[in-house]
Amino acid sequence: MNHKWNRIISSLILALLVATNFSGALFVMGLTNPESNLNLSPMLSDSYNEDFTTTTYIGSALSAFGWGSGYLSKNRVFSWQMLDSYETRNPIRGLDVQGRKVYATGFNMTSVIESVLALDIVNPSDIQLMSYRNSLSGLLTCKVSGDYFYAGGIDSDSALDAFRVYNVTEPYDLDAVGRYLGYELTDGPVTDIDIEGNLAYITVFNSTSNRSLRIIDIEDPDNRRHIVSEWNSKDALGIDVEGRLAYIAASTEGFYILNVSDKFSPIVYGHISTPGNATDVLVDGDLAYIADGPGGIHVVDISNPSSPAILGSYDTPGYAHRLKLQGKTLFVADGSGGVQVLDVSNPLKPVFVTENLALPYVWDLDLYGGVLVVGTDDGISTFNICANVNGMDDFSTSAYPNPFDQYEVWDVRVQGDIAYIAGGQDGFYTLNVRNPANPILLDRWNQTGLNFTKLDIDGQFAHVIHSAGSYIFDIRDPTDIKYISYVNGPNIRDAYVHGNLVYWGFTGAIAIGNLTYPSTWSMLESGYTIGTFVTSVWGQGTKMYAAEWITGTAPSMHTIDVRDLTTPVIQYTRNRYAWNYDIYVDGDILYLSGTTDGNGIFMYNVSDPNIAYVLDFVNSNSYGVWNFGQYVMSANFDEGVSLIDASIPTAIIQDSVYPNATRALQVTTHGDFTYVANMSSLVILRHFLSAGNTFTPIAATSLAQSSEIGNVPEGEIVTNATLTVDELTPAGTDIEYLMSADGGINWEPVTPGVLHEFVNDGHELQWQALFTGPSERSPYLYELTINFEYGS
Repeated sequence: MNHKWNRIISSLILALLVATNFSGALFVMGLTNPESNLNLSPMLSDSYNEDFTTTTYIGSALSAFGWGSGYLSKNRVFSWQMLDSYETRNPIRGLDVQGRKVYATGFNMTSVIESVLALDIVNPSDIQLMSYRNSLSGLLTCKVSGDYFYAGGIDSDSALDAFRVYNVTEPYDLDAVGRYLGYELTDGPVTDIDIEGNLAYITVFNSTSNRSLRIIDIEDPDNRRHIVSEWNSKDALGIDVEGRLAYIAASTEGFYILNVSDKFSPIVYGHISTPGNATDVLVDGDLAYIADGPGGIHVVDISNPSSPAILGSYDTPGYAHRLKLQGKTLFVADGSGGVQVLDVSNPLKPVFVTENLALPYVWDLDLYGGVLVVGTDDGISTFNICANVNGMDDFSTSAYPNPFDQYEVWDVRVQGDIAYIAGGQDGFYTLNVRNPANPILLDRWNQTGLNFTKLDIDGQFAHVIHSAGSYIFDIRDPTDIKYISYVNGPNIRDAYVHGNLVYWGFTGAIAIGNLTYPSTWSMLESGYTIGTFVTSVWGQGTKMYAAEWITGTAPSMHTIDVRDLTTPVIQYTRNRYAWNYDIYVDGDILYLSGTTDGNGIFMYNVSDPNIAYVLDFVNSNSYGVWNFGQYVMSANFDEGVSLIDASIPTAIIQDSVYPNATRALQVTTHGDFTYVANMSSLVILRHFLSAGNTFTPIAATSLAQSSEIGNVPEGEIVTNATLTVDELTPAGTDIEYLMSADGGINWEPVTPGVLHEFVNDGHELQWQALFTGPSERSPYLYELTINFEYGS
C-alpha cells in the first residue's frame, strides 16, 4: 500500500476517534471509495443559555422590556416623576396617609423636636406642613384611624417603650394641650401597628416577656384597655390583620399566620422561615408579600393558612423595610436601594420594573390614589407613579368587552383577583377577574325568595344583605362558598364591616354587631333610632356615618359617635333635600350620592364632628360612590358611570363618562380597575395605569433580538437547532419565536422544544421573540436555551 493511502486511512481513524468526544452524531464511513469522503467531518454541538440578567447578547433591534433585569416582556409605557419633597428635621421612619393628609413620625433618639407631624397633600405637588408636635423620641411607626393617631417606637430609656395615642381632630394644632392622650407600656420597641374595628394590633421587637403581639382595645381611645396576648415569640416587626387572621413578619423567625379570634390566646395556623430578616407583610386575597430585609421580598401563597408556601422571590439591592401594593405593582421601601418597583403579575417570578436611586435612605411609603408618598432620611417626597400625565384612564374608552351577565349584579367588592357579587334574586357568587375581559364564575350560593342587594367583605368573611336580614359567609375558598350564620333584621338596607364590628342600617335605625366569632355573633346595639329610612352606613375610627332616603327637606346625613358601642350618640345631623343612596368617607371628606333635582355627588368636609359643610357637588344623579385618591367614581342609573376629578375639592368636575352602564347601582375599585354593579351585568373599567400593569396596546408588537450567539468558526455551517423557553403567556397574550443561521438575513419561525432544520444555513446564529398582548397584560420570557449543531 502506498504512503498516500496510509495517510488517508490514518486521518479517517483519527477523525472517528475525535468524534467520540462530541455530543454530535458519529458517522461510520466506508472505505470502498475513499475519495468521496474526503470532505465529510463529524457534526459538532454547542448550546446557548440566556437568563436576561446581563445584556451580553442583546441585539440592536429591541422594543421589548427587561433585558438585564432577568426577563423580557412587552414594552412598558410606565414612568414616574417626583412631584415635591418636604425636608424634615428628623428621618421619617413611619408614615400613614388618610384622606388628603400624611401623618408621620420623625425619629431621633436624642431629641423630641418635631417627632409627630401632619402634612397636607391636597396638592401632591405642593406638600404643606400643617403642624408638628414635640412629643417623644425614637418613634418608629404610626397609624391613623379617623380622629386618632397611634404611634410607637423605642425610648432612650427602654423601660418606657410604649404605644402612644394622639387626637388629631385639629391637625393644624397638634401641639395644643390635650392632644397627647397617653400610652401603653410595652417591654420592647413597638415596630408596627394595624387597626381593625375597635382593636389596635401592635408588634413588639425583642420582647423581654416573649410576647411580641399586643392588642389594645381602642373603642374609646381616651380610655384604652391593654391586652397582652399569649403568643410565645419575641421578634415581631410587621403585621397585617385581615378578618380573624393576623399575618406577622417576625424578623429571623420568619412569617407567621395566627388566628386572633380569641385576642387573649392567638393560635398559630402556619409558619415558614425566610432567608433574611422579615420586617413587613402585606396581604391581598390569597397572597402575602413579605419584606425580608437583606433577603429582598417574597410572595407567599396563603390560600391554606395552615400551610403557607413561598411562590417567588426577588432580591432587592438594599434592605427591604416596608411594602405597598397598587394593582400588580409592588413598591418596596428598600433603604439604600431607594424605592424598588416590582411587577408581581406572576407571583412565581416577581420582576424588576424601575428604581429611584436619587432618594436618600428610604424607610416607609404609602399610596394616595396614583401618588406614592415616601419617607426618607431627609423627609417626605411625593411621586406620580402612573403611565400618563394625570394618572387616570378615560372612562369613556376604558371598558372591557364581555361583561359578566350570566346573573344579576347589584353590588360588588374585590379582594385579590376575586370579585364578590350580591346578585339580587340570583344569590351571592364569586368571580375570578384576573383577566378583566373574561370574568369566570367560581361558585354561587342561592336560595329561593332571597334578593341580595348590598354586601361588604373583610378578610375571609362576606356579609350579604337582603330586605329581611344579613347572611354571613365564609369566603376563604372562593370556589366553595360556605354559609355561616344569619342576622335577622326587617328592612335592612346596608352593612359596613369594620374589623370585628359590623354596622347595619335599617328603616329608622342603626345596629352594631360584634363579629369576633361570626358563627355566634352578638348584638352590641340592636336598634338605635335614627331618622326614617337609613340606606347607607360607613365607619371610620370612632365615628359611624349614616345617610337616609327621604322626601322633602329633613335631617338625613348623620355623624354618630361610637366610642361606646353599646350607646351610640348622634354628634351632628344635616338637613338635606334628597333621596340619599350611598356614602363613602375618606379622612375629612365625606362623599354622598343621591338623586332628585339639584343633587348628585356631594363632597362634605367632616373634620369638625359638629359641622359638615359642602365643598362642592356634581349635578348628576347617583346611586353609588367610591374614591381613588383625588378621583371619585359615581354609579348613575340613568347616564352611566362617571369619573370625577376632585383634585380641587372646591371645584370638582365630571371628567369622563362611560355611558353603556345605564343601570349602574354600585361601584368599587381595586388595584387599577373600577367594578360596576350594573344590575344585569358586571362592567369592568380601567381607571389607572400602574407600572406592573401597563404595556403597549395589543396592536403593537414588541421585539427582542439577540446578537450572534455561540462560537461557530468561520467556514462551519449551523444546520439545526432546538429552542426551549421558560415563559408565561396569560390569556390574550402570545410570544412568537424565530431563528436565523445566516446573521439575520433570513428569519425562520420555530416551535419551542422542536428540532428545527434550517432552510437557509450559515455560521451566524441569532434568535428573535415577538411579544403581543393587551395594555394590561403581557407575556413574559424568563429564560431561553438553544442547543445547535454545526459542521463543514
